[in-house]
Amino acid sequence: TEDVIAYSEGGKSGVILYNLITEEKTEFRPDASDEKFYRTAFSEDGRLVAISGSENIYIWEVKSASSASLVFEIRQDNSTVADIAFIPGTRQLAIAYATWIEVWNEE
Repeated sequence: TEDVIAYSEGGKSGVILYNLITEEKTEFRPDASDEKFYRTAFSEDGRLVAISGSENIYIWEVKSASSASLVFEIRQDNSTVADIAFIPGTRQLAIAYATWIEVWNEE
């Protein structure tokens, strides 16, 4: 997965995984979601990608640019996600809100 990047086209789509070598591109979207996505983050080992919209966060395990599976959803009703980032050297995701930070742990 070191040749794969993740992005969202200005919130118009799900997360797009793009292989820089083969130019293969695949869009992933949580089932039944019409949510717009604005943030993406890869774990240091490249195996997990997190995507977030305004409130919800989805974490995918990436096998290739064409294969990923949803492993976890974090749903928020009243909190807006400001940013997301995997903590270096771990598979933990830091989630920044307006007034606090939360850490998601894979285990």
